[in-house]
Amino acid sequence: VPITRRSTAPCSEAAVVFADVDDTPSVATGNFFESGAATETITFFDGGVIGQVITVVSKAAITYTPSSEFRCGSAPVVTADGDLTRWTRISATQWQMIRFIDMTADQSGGV
Repeated sequence: VPITRRSTAPCSEAAVVFADVDDTPSVATGNFFESGAATETITFFDGGVIGQVITVVSKAAITYTPSSEFRCGSAPVVTADGDLTRWTRISATQWQMIRFIDMTADQSGGV
């Protein structure tokens, strides 16, 4: 059975760093990203393809603001330095958060 890759986005070898002043950073260049070092609010990811999964490591306090196109719950998600979020592009106009890890919390209980 042939394996078909759903995403045409390249796999990045090192984290791509988002600009500090971009509330809709591009994720078209890979799948592993870091926020900038400044406090930021992100409202959407530009680029990417349906089925693409991205990982974002926070390097500062990053607020993800939910909307019908940027699905991460009913209230803003605020991360801190070292926290991790994973997202998938579920349609041409929607991103869905699929994982949030608070690195200061006890993760031993599982999900």
